[in-house]
Amino acid sequence: MSAPSYFHALKRRFGLSTASVEVVGSGGHSQPVQVVRRAVDRQAASADPDSGTEPFDEVWCVIDGDYGSKINNARTSAVVHGVELAISTPCFEYWILLHFEASAVPAAKCDVVVHSLKERHLPDYEKGACDFDSMLEHVHDACARAKRLREPGIKRGEAPRTRTHAARSTGW
Repeated sequence: MSAPSYFHALKRRFGLSTASVEVVGSGGHSQPVQVVRRAVDRQAASADPDSGTEPFDEVWCVIDGDYGSKINNARTSAVVHGVELAISTPCFEYWILLHFEASAVPAAKCDVVVHSLKERHLPDYEKGACDFDSMLEHVHDACARAKRLREPGIKRGEAPRTRTHAARSTGW
């Protein structure tokens, strides 16, 4: 799982405490609706006065967009429970690629994105096993690229695109 490792590195980079950002992996349940369900459970637990934590102001789920129609149930559940989705299509690695370049080349499969990432920027990249710390100096560039490229991708009805940059409201 690349996303939890990335967000832990982001917390270190920007000195975010668990009071401001809590990173929770999917616990081996990576289907979009399962990720949202886990987030909803954490959200409910944080609201319990006996939980020892403050209730969350925002809850975000980072989800790969290559799940097709399976994402619709996750979207519905997220809306009902006030959970935000940061979907990267086809996968989270597209968000990582935006740290290095403004790529809008259509990519329906994650393997294409990973290949580009490895070929041009991170030759040793493996899903779930990457040192993200060094690339975070480019996170603001990635945000600008994601924002600029998102709408044209939606209008064309094709990948790649991401909404991960919208999670910046959490303090980075």
